[in-house]
Amino acid sequence: MVPDVRVVSEVGVPTPPSDGLGKPVSLAPADIVMRRLLRVATVDPQAAAGAHRAFRWSILVAAVRCTILYLVVPILIPVVSVAHVVAVPVSITLCVFALVNGIVSVRRFWTANHPSRWKYSAFMGVVFVVLLVSLSMDFTSLVSR
Repeated sequence: MVPDVRVVSEVGVPTPPSDGLGKPVSLAPADIVMRRLLRVATVDPQAAAGAHRAFRWSILVAAVRCTILYLVVPILIPVVSVAHVVAVPVSITLCVFALVNGIVSVRRFWTANHPSRWKYSAFMGVVFVVLLVSLSMDFTSLVSR
């Protein structure tokens, strides 16, 4: 079943959707499609704080992953010959964690009806592509060993 973004008042009468603060929720076709894709059925303006927190976590995880893979591992390879054995599973784990946090943060931006939800979704789309390319390269590296 596809979630509907319509709001029902206390007396059971359908009302135009709003974010709870009197701001109307966009019913543009693209917004409706995105809300259905993300399974966002309600609007909660209080979710903005959670959205920003999830965004910071997903970016932090991506930064830690890049630091480990592109700074720590190249320095440790000459010192420890098994660094490659450890680096790929760590990279896969961090990529999956970053993907999950990214999806959670995008859903929260849409749940909060954040004004920058489309910009953030586009940015996270680019981040998702980079993470998926990295995951595919990691899995290829893991299988080719």
